Amino acid sequence: MERGAVDLREIQQNGITWLTIRCEPCKRYGRLKVANLIKEYGADMGLPDLRARLAGDCPPRANADIHDQCEARITYGR
Repeated sequence: MERGAVDLREIQQNGITWLTIRCEPCKRYGRLKVANLIKEYGADMGLPDLRARLAGDCPPRANADIHDQCEARITYGR
């Protein structure tokens, strides 16, 4: 986990039950239950590492052009 990053445990402790990940360039979208993410990745998974895992096969992720990179963002809701 990245130092200082919010992890899934902290997200869950704050009453957040869903995370949404969206990438505009590749039009991907997903809504994921925090409890399921904890089961799969562990409660200490930080959001930057989770984003990298979830967007790992995003086609723009490997582009060298900074104007054509993966734009996956994680947001959350109760």
